[in-house]
Amino acid sequence: MKTNSLTMLKLTDICCRMLTTDGVSVTLEERIWMNELCERSEQAREYRDQMLNCLLYTSPSPRDQRGSRMAACGWKK
Repeated sequence: MKTNSLTMLKLTDICCRMLTTDGVSVTLEERIWMNELCERSEQAREYRDQMLNCLLYTSPSPRDQRGSRMAACGWKK
């Protein structure tokens, strides 16, 4: 199933908000939507996995003064 760009934008927004504590939290409805989308769409599932893995890796630890490590995450679009 090919996923359109607005859907991917919403997925990106949810993934980013899942990992931050300084913004709008992800609702249960959004989590359910994301899970259902990823069950139906391999493209969305792969994108979600890449986003969450990369964001988890590149988000600076409170003890880490180096900042983001985005270059090392191997992000593929």
